[in-house]
Amino acid sequence: MPAASPSASLFASLLTGGGKTKGSGGNHATRFDRKRFASDVALFEHKTPKPASGSDNDAHAAAAPPSEPPPPTSLDTPEAALLYRKAKRIRVDVDAGAVIPPPAPDLASIDAHMNARVVTALRVGGFANATACQSQCYTLMAAGFDVLCCAPTGSGKTLAFLAPVLSSFVQRREKDSTPCTHAVVLAPSRELAAQTARVLKSLAAGASVKVRVDTGVKDDEKRANASKAVPDFVVCTPDACASRLRKLGKVRALVLDEADRLLLDDGIRAHVQTIVAACTSKHLRMHMFSATIPEKVDAMAREMFRHPARVYVGVRNTPVSHVRQQLVYCGHGGQETGKMIAVKSVLRGKLEDLGGSFGGEDDTTDDRGVRSRRVFPCLIFCRSVARCQALFEQVRALFASLQSGDSAAAARRVVGLHGGMSTSARQDALTRFRSGDAWVLVATDVLSRGVDFAGVRLVVNYDFPSTAADYVHRVGRAGRAPTAAASASAQAPLARAVTLYTADDADALRPCAALIREAGGGAFLPDWLDGGTSASGGGDRKRRRGGGWRVEKDPGANAISGRREVRRRKPKE
Repeated sequence: MPAASPSASLFASLLTGGGKTKGSGGNHATRFDRKRFASDVALFEHKTPKPASGSDNDAHAAAAPPSEPPPPTSLDTPEAALLYRKAKRIRVDVDAGAVIPPPAPDLASIDAHMNARVVTALRVGGFANATACQSQCYTLMAAGFDVLCCAPTGSGKTLAFLAPVLSSFVQRREKDSTPCTHAVVLAPSRELAAQTARVLKSLAAGASVKVRVDTGVKDDEKRANASKAVPDFVVCTPDACASRLRKLGKVRALVLDEADRLLLDDGIRAHVQTIVAACTSKHLRMHMFSATIPEKVDAMAREMFRHPARVYVGVRNTPVSHVRQQLVYCGHGGQETGKMIAVKSVLRGKLEDLGGSFGGEDDTTDDRGVRSRRVFPCLIFCRSVARCQALFEQVRALFASLQSGDSAAAARRVVGLHGGMSTSARQDALTRFRSGDAWVLVATDVLSRGVDFAGVRLVVNYDFPSTAADYVHRVGRAGRAPTAAASASAQAPLARAVTLYTADDADALRPCAALIREAGGGAFLPDWLDGGTSASGGGDRKRRRGGGWRVEKDPGANAISGRREVRRRKPKE
C-alpha cells in the first residue's frame, strides 16, 4: 500500500484532534467539524458519507479538483454517484424526470451495462479503469440516451462512444442476424477517421465485425466497390458518406466526432444535415463528442436529440492543464524573422531563449542523455496549405544546418502534412512521425483535432490559431499518455505549447491568455497581459468578451520565404 500523502496525514490528524497550532499562549488542539465537512472527510477516508443536510455541494464541484482521491468503491447509491462525479468534475444534464444512471469506473461496474464480449475486449485491451468521460458515457449510452460529451483532449472520448455502440451492435446481432449497417461515425478528417477505425477494429477483434473506412479517396472507393458485404460500421468523412444515403435507414447509432467542427464548418455542415435526415430509424441514437462545445452546438443538439443527456468534464472549452503554455512576442505584423528565430531556438532545445519564466530548467532528456531531443517529438502548426509547405521547407533546411554529420539524414527528421497532399504522402508522414523516424511535423489544422500522438513534448503555434477552439485542440496534441490503454492512469509526459504572435494578433491575445489562465498557466504569462501596456509598447487594449476570436489575416507563403507578402481571407487546410 502506498504511503499516505502529507496532506492526507494532516487531514487525518485534524479528524482525530491531533493537529496542533501555535498561538501566543502555546500549542492548542485543532477541532474539526466532521458533520459539516462530511463529503470532504469521505475523500480521505475511502468511504461514502451521508450528505449533510442543507449543504450546498455544487460550489465544491466547481472549485479546483482535489488531489486525485480514490473514488468510492461502490456507486450503488445516489450519494456515492454524486460524490464520484464531484471528485472527477463531471456534470450531467438531462430532461426533467429522467434518471441519470451512475458512472461505471471499472470493469466490475461496466459489466452491468455492456455486453460481456465488449467487457472482455476492454479487459484484454488493458482498459480496466474508465476515464471520467468514459465512466459516465458508458452508462448513459447503454441506458438509451443521446449523449453530448464535452471533455478535455486526451480524455478517452473515442473509446467512450465506441464501446457502448459496439455493445449495442453485439446485442442486436444476437437477436437479429440480418445484415445491415448498425452505426456510422463521422469525422472531419481522413486521419481521424482512419484512427477511429483502427481503435474499433482492435476493440472488435474476434467478433466478426465488418468495419468500412470511407474518406472519399480512390483507394477507399475501390475497396468499398470490391466488397459487396454490408458493413456493420462505417467510419467516414461527411462528404464520403453522401453516396450511402439510401443505405442509412436502419442505422441505429450516428456519432459526430469533433461535433463542433462538423456542425459549424460551412463546407461540412450541409453534408452532415443530409446524413442526419437520411437516418430515419425510430431506434436511432445520435451522439456528439468534442473538447470544445459552443453554445450554438449545444442548442443544435437539444433540437436534434430525442432523449438528450449532456456530459461536461472539467472546465468547459478549456485547454488541458498539464501542458505548460507560453505566448512569445515575435515583432510587428508581417514580419517572419522573429518567428524563425524562435523556431531556431526550439529546434536547438533552447526554450529559455524564448524568454519569460517558461524556460527549460526542468526539461527532461531521453535515456541516452541527448539534450537536444528534450523538445521532440515536436508539432508546428500553420494556418494554410501554402504557409505549411513553405515553413516545412524552411524548417527542414534549418534543422539540417543545426545538426552535425549527414545533413540529408537530418533533413529527413522533418516532415509536413496538409490537405493539399495525396493520401499516401499524408499517411507516410504520420507513420514516420509516430515511429520516431521524424522528430518534427509541420502541419495545418487538419491534424489539430482528435489525432492521437503519444508523447509529443512540444506544440508550436507558428501562426496564431484562428479561433479559441483551434487553440484548445492544437495544444491538446501534446502531453498525451504513452499508450491509449494507459491514458486513464499513466502520468502524462512533460509537455509545452508555445504560441508565437505579432502585433497583428493583438486583438486575440487577451482571450487566448484567459484560456491559459483558466488552465492554470497564469504564472507563465507576461505581466502586461493583466493590464498596462502591450508587448509592442502600445496602450492597454480593450478586453474582448467571449471565449472565441477570429484571425482573418494570413501573411501567405511568400512572407515565410522572404518574398512579397500575400493576404488570404479563407486559407485552405
